[in-house]
Amino acid sequence: MGYFNPQGWLAYYMDGILFKKTFGAQTNVAYPDRNSNAELYCDERFVELESLGPLAKLEPGVTVHHLERWDLSEGVNSLPSNIQKVLAS
Repeated sequence: MGYFNPQGWLAYYMDGILFKKTFGAQTNVAYPDRNSNAELYCDERFVELESLGPLAKLEPGVTVHHLERWDLSEGVNSLPSNIQKVLAS
């Protein structure tokens, strides 16, 4: 599944462990895959949380960077209030 995520984060919670990935979410640029900056895939073995950077035309020798921040929290008995708020809306 892919979509544009204006909040700029994805998270996965299991057995008291919360994995959260944050990334940029620019509203004034085009993204691949029908303007998706976030994609998720899951099956019985794993869950994949993927962020995508905006489309860019590059000249030879030019580079771009796509930054993600990963946070892993152990011993989480409930989801943080900011995540609960998003899920409730």
